[in-house]
This record gives sequence, C-alpha cells and structure tokens, in this order.
Amino acid sequence: MRRVLALHLRSFSIDLAQRRRARAARRPGAQPTSCVFLTRTTGGRTLIVDRCNEAARRGVRIGLSLAEAQALIDPRVRARNGEPWAEDVSEERDLRALHALGQWAMGRFSPVVALDPPAGLFLDVAGTERLFGDENDLCRAILSAMHRFGLGARIAVADTVGAAWAVSRFGRTPRTLVASGGEADALGALPVEALRLVEATCDALRELGVETVQQLVQLDRDRVAARFGGDVALRLDQALGRSFEPVTPLACETPPQTERTFEGPVKASEAIIQAAE
Repeated sequence: MRRVLALHLRSFSIDLAQRRRARAARRPGAQPTSCVFLTRTTGGRTLIVDRCNEAARRGVRIGLSLAEAQALIDPRVRARNGEPWAEDVSEERDLRALHALGQWAMGRFSPVVALDPPAGLFLDVAGTERLFGDENDLCRAILSAMHRFGLGARIAVADTVGAAWAVSRFGRTPRTLVASGGEADALGALPVEALRLVEATCDALRELGVETVQQLVQLDRDRVAARFGGDVALRLDQALGRSFEPVTPLACETPPQTERTFEGPVKASEAIIQAAE
C-alpha cells in the first residue's frame, strides 16, 4: 500500500530569508535589523514580493514599493531594532534549499523523497512510520524538525499524491491523516484549486457555480471533459486513486565533508561560527 506524506512549507522563501538574517546577525560587528522583506525590481521599481509576519502586522503589503514598506516601520522600532533587512527574491536559491532539505529528509524520515517546487516535498512513508511509532508520531517529528529549522509547515498523509497535496494546503489543520479510501470525504469540501487545476479552469468552474471538489464530482465526466479538457478528470482521478500518479524521487547524494585545523585552542565562539559557516 502506498502512503504519501505531503510537506507544504507555507512561507518557505521568507523563512529562508529570516534564517540568513539570523546567521548574519551572529557575525562580529553585525548591525541589528527589524523586519524582513523580499523584493523584485520591475520597471525600475523595487517591489515587495514577500515579508515577515512582523512587517505584515505593521501594514506592509505585497506589491508596495520598498520605500513605502520602509516608511511603514515606526522610526522608534527602527531606532531600537535596526533598519529592515531587504534582499532580492531568488527562485533558484530557494530551489537549492528545497533540494538540500529533501536530501536531509531522505536520511531522517524516508528513503523516497521527491521535490514539489516551489515549496513542498513528497515522502513515501509506507512502513517508515513504524520507526517513529505511528503516522501521527512521524508527522509530529517532521513538524518539530521544521520548527527547529524556523520553517512554517503543514503536513497531510494520504494514499494518493493528489489528496495529500490538496489537504496539506487547503485542510483545516496543520497535520491531517487521511484514512485509506477516505480521499473523497477529505476532498469534498475543499475548493477546486485543491486539484491543482490552472487558474483559468478554476475561474470558469466558478462561473458555473462549481466551487468545491464535491460539486465537481457530481457533474457528468464527459461534459466536463468536453468543456474543460481532460486535465480536470485526470486530476480528479489522481486525487481519488483511480489513476496512478508517479513522482520522480531524488537520488541520494553523499554529504560534502570539510575540515579546518586551528593553530591552537579556540575560545572565541565567533571564530567557531565563522569557520562553521
């Protein structure tokens, strides 16, 4: 029996930026920083594409210019905590980090791990849950590890890739176990976006009053295929287990190793941190 765990890193890019800020703050002479922004320069303007929770609470919205976002941070906060940390978003850098996380998960939770870019992983956990107790214990261990890494995460386990993906992103709780054969019940109340359909198809379905997976299931398959193409039926069949969905697992890579020998005893933690980095 196949059991798929979908790990959704719901704020992956900004979490990684906050990890980089934390590392920089430990370096000797580093200046403190307040909020964290991710930006992209378009048409000569530097715009906010993501921000930390603290910035969001202070009114910083995606789409604002960097100057507007900085102006929303109270001067007293900036005087106490430093200027905001801003850096350009990089999908390539995030993908490298996701790949590294997948490699780590292969050695810790499952030998079969596949990437789900830009911010997710699939783990085949059939049988491996016994190493941790049961599936609940396995999920708790993964969520605990993500918390230690400073990564916000949601998890769902199901018999199919599609159901696990859908529930991990649209389910009500951060940790959900879908019983074998219970995919239809788990998906029924979720929006049609949970089937990984393109935006245009979801908009067209909503115009017909079809907003949930359950409403879509009740429609005639042939008519749906004639109007929206075969992808709708395929995604529905994959999620419900009527059609097998393959994933491409990562190949195991040997972790890099390096060493540095100091001339004598080292007592300064800053030197050790710099060498480790």
